[in-house]
Amino acid sequence: MYFYENPNQTDVIWHQENSALDLELDGFALGISRQEYAVRYLLEHGVLPEAVICDYQRRVAQFIQEHPNCACWLDMGLGKTVSTLMAIQALMDDYMVAHTLIIGPLRVARKVWTDQIAMWEHIRDFEVQKIIGTEKQRIKAMNTPAEIHMINRENVAWLVDQMIHEKRWVKKWHWDNCIVDECASFSYQSSARWKQLRRVRKKIDRMVHLTGAPDTRSLRGLWAQFFLLDYGKRLGTSERSFNDRWFIAPQKQDPSNVYRAQPYAKKQIRKRIRGITVSMRAKDYIDNFEEPHINTIKVDLTAKQRKAYKELERENILRFKDDIIRAVNSGVLANKLLQLSNGFVYSEHPKWHAFHNSKVDALMELLEGLNGPVIIVYHYIPDRLRIEKALTRANVNWRLLKTEQDENEWNDGKIDKLIISPKSAGEGTNIHYSGSENLIFFGLLWSLYDYQQTCARLTGGLRAIGKRIVVHHIVTENTYEDRVSYKLVQNARNQEEMMNGLREYVKPVLKSA
Repeated sequence: MYFYENPNQTDVIWHQENSALDLELDGFALGISRQEYAVRYLLEHGVLPEAVICDYQRRVAQFIQEHPNCACWLDMGLGKTVSTLMAIQALMDDYMVAHTLIIGPLRVARKVWTDQIAMWEHIRDFEVQKIIGTEKQRIKAMNTPAEIHMINRENVAWLVDQMIHEKRWVKKWHWDNCIVDECASFSYQSSARWKQLRRVRKKIDRMVHLTGAPDTRSLRGLWAQFFLLDYGKRLGTSERSFNDRWFIAPQKQDPSNVYRAQPYAKKQIRKRIRGITVSMRAKDYIDNFEEPHINTIKVDLTAKQRKAYKELERENILRFKDDIIRAVNSGVLANKLLQLSNGFVYSEHPKWHAFHNSKVDALMELLEGLNGPVIIVYHYIPDRLRIEKALTRANVNWRLLKTEQDENEWNDGKIDKLIISPKSAGEGTNIHYSGSENLIFFGLLWSLYDYQQTCARLTGGLRAIGKRIVVHHIVTENTYEDRVSYKLVQNARNQEEMMNGLREYVKPVLKSA
């Protein structure tokens, strides 16, 4: 297989080698990029031809074929799903794989993979069963023969329980190939899903981990993921030995209880996992890729509001509107301070009090200056309620994303403003067909994974082609949001360093393919 030292040269060579095809298919002019060609062809025919598969996607598929247990870290939108389907199809054609189990978030298991199978002309119509829904529906799907079974990650423990009862196998495990989509959700060995998948691991001949955000909390999350791939060959056979080798344990008097990476940890861990890991960044493989622009809108507290905020920060208690707000520990305090920053505070859930309206005012002012459909991201329910009230008062055509119908009507242009939460619009949500170029965070999130997944609904890979995406942050100055912002940047930098370090390995591994 030919390897392009400069990934961006692939489109030039592709046009030279496929110019006749370019003329044949709908008469598109020569010289357009492969990505633009794909978008036009999809809109015209409803499916995509094999000709628009990118060279790097073929290399990922071959990497999976040549490495029975591996991790594929590709930026969101680069085509992890179709690359994996190509690998599965090739492995089944060569009789190296019989049955595949795909584990992922609920929406991904329910919709994304089957949508991708239907979207590509060269991907055959696999026999698919989805082990989701009620227990009766799951049992029926589990017992129905198929080439591919899909299951949401929350039901992995249940599935294993159907196979093993009191340490005895009561049913046959059929799946010799396992795909773990969004593998960061298997970063904790204490979780039931990890423990149960570990129990059946020896029955699985091949395992592939897929993600665009592998290192969402710290390097420590990598041990559990890679143990499932290689039984501890690279990062140690226990998490304790992994921590002892590459981390500094917190002191007893340290309330944060945070393990800190040794100065040499990143480099050594990268070196150990690179043999079974491929990493690709969108900016290397997509023509004219443009990172989303960040626009920070700052609001401030009044003197009276600042005094109340400082009182809670200092005293862990706030007397507010004939009520008492208590923060019983540092975690609760951090949450309460973020709530005040956003403009409300819970006393006892679900009871809450409004604190300020500065963010709502800033949101409405921002919306007045934005053209086209806009996505608004909330984290707390009181934030959503206040946003909905303001939009309704202003006669704005808005919708809260709840169902697939909401998603479809938004993509069809029937809704002007879409309100989403990171949990409802993360992995597998397709809301980029609306043409929206503006994403507004009403408040910042602690989780880099949730933040990146939410942003990727607009900014991921091919979704951003031809658009100038702007991500707006509405933040309250000199509050706990400053710390959240710093932590997001720090975690993003760590993740970038890890993926960039592994990206260098793509060349020697795949050039020989």
